[in-house]
Amino acid sequence: MGSARLHDIIPTLIHSPIMQDLAWSPLVNYAFQKNQHHFTTLRKPSLLSMVLPFLASRGSSISYGSGSDMIPTPPVSKIESLPVLALHLRRGDFIEHCDNLYHWNSTYTGFNTQPSLPDRFFMENTTMRDSMTADEMKEAYKQKCLIDIDEVRKRVIRAVTEWRSERLQIFEKRPRNRFMAADSGDENVKEMLRKVYIMTNGDREFLNQLKSALLSDAQQSAFRVDKKLTTEGAKSSTHGSSNQYDYDFVWSWDEISTSRDMDIGWETKYVAQAMDMYVGQRAEVFIGNGFSSLTANVVLLRTVAGVEPWRTRFW
Repeated sequence: MGSARLHDIIPTLIHSPIMQDLAWSPLVNYAFQKNQHHFTTLRKPSLLSMVLPFLASRGSSISYGSGSDMIPTPPVSKIESLPVLALHLRRGDFIEHCDNLYHWNSTYTGFNTQPSLPDRFFMENTTMRDSMTADEMKEAYKQKCLIDIDEVRKRVIRAVTEWRSERLQIFEKRPRNRFMAADSGDENVKEMLRKVYIMTNGDREFLNQLKSALLSDAQQSAFRVDKKLTTEGAKSSTHGSSNQYDYDFVWSWDEISTSRDMDIGWETKYVAQAMDMYVGQRAEVFIGNGFSSLTANVVLLRTVAGVEPWRTRFW
C-alpha cells in the first residue's frame, strides 16, 4: 500500500507532460466556479468597477450557461494558491476500515510517503514501532486515520502556527523599504490563509460541531493572547491542559465550509470529489489522511505544482 519503491518514479512522473499539463474537466471547473466564494476572498473594488460598474461587471463575470463557456481549469503547474486551509476528513467506511489498517500493519499510501514531506508515520520508525504495545499501536492508528474533533482542533492550531512561522520568515527576508509598516508582515501573511474547507463524507451533526469548535478556538485567540500579555504568570498551570487549543497569536477565520455546504446540482454531483481534490490541490495549506488515495492524489498534484512540502501535512 505504501511501498517506498514508488519513490524512484516520482521525479519522472511529476515532470512529465502528462502531469505538468494536467487540467480538470470543464464540469469540475464549473462546480468550482459555482462555489468559489467559499474558497476566495473579496477583492477591493477596482477604479473601473467604481466608475463604470455596469461595464466592469459584464467584463468580469463568468457565465456557464452555455456549452461554449465550459472550459477546463488551467494546468496543474500554472495555478495559484487559494487562501484556504483544506482538511481531508474521511469518515463513512473508514470507521471500520481503520481497524483493518491496524491489523494489516499498513503504512501511508504511496505518494504520501515521499521523503520530503515533514509528517512521518510511526510505522516507518522500527524503534518506535517495536516499543509500542498492541493497544498503543491501535490508538496511534486511530489518531492518524479516524480523527475526532479534539484532535482536529489541536492539529489545525499546530499546522497554522508552523505555517505562519515559515511564512513570516520568508516575508522578513524580502527587501524592505521605509514605507512598509512594522506589522505588515503579520497582516500580509494572515491574508494568505483566511478560510477553512473540510473535504469530507462526514455527517452534518459532526461537521457542525467541528465548525463551531474551530471558529471558537480562533475567536478566543484575541482574548487569550491579551490575557497572556497583561496577566502575571501567563505560563502557569492555569493554562495547563487547555494550551493545546490555544493560538499564541491573534487569529480568525473568515469562513469554515464543508463538502456538505457546496451548491452541487445534478450535473456536478458525480464530480463533487474531483472538485474537492482541485481545492485541496490549490489550498495554501492541506492536511490530509495519509491512508487515503484521495489525499495521495492531492499530494501528487501539489508536488507537481511545486508546493513547498511544509504546506502539505497529515493528521
